[in-house]
Amino acid sequence: MTVTACIRGVDCPAQEPRGGTRPATRPVRQGVRGVQGDAIAIRRRRHDDAAAERIRLSETTREIQSRLSYFVVWTAAEPGTVGDAYVALVRELRKVAGGAMREAWLADPITDDAAMNIPPAFIDLSSLTPLEEAFTDAVRARLAAIAPW
Repeated sequence: MTVTACIRGVDCPAQEPRGGTRPATRPVRQGVRGVQGDAIAIRRRRHDDAAAERIRLSETTREIQSRLSYFVVWTAAEPGTVGDAYVALVRELRKVAGGAMREAWLADPITDDAAMNIPPAFIDLSSLTPLEEAFTDAVRARLAAIAPW
């Protein structure tokens, strides 16, 4: 299912009525947000059942990575720069969030409430902002080309 098909009203993931978040970008952005959340979830993993937490978090990460891969292919079906912009975003996301996840796995699990506050320096997502904006601009340009209302 392409972004164009979703905008035209064909059944697609997380389709919403007019006035809501663009159906074409919502599931795509959820994949990006999921990876960001994984880095924090790993840091906040339970300390009293390490083996189960490794399995749980590894499965969650696998599911999110699968969704990201799906959306890389999904957006690549679009003419123009939509797919290229998303690939660039995912590439940087995997670099930044992947590094934060590696660091989180090396850190000891959190054992008290005070440690639940994770400092902003733990995962610096600022390099994603221009790539998210480029993806949004590419989707807007594509939508303007197919439905200039």
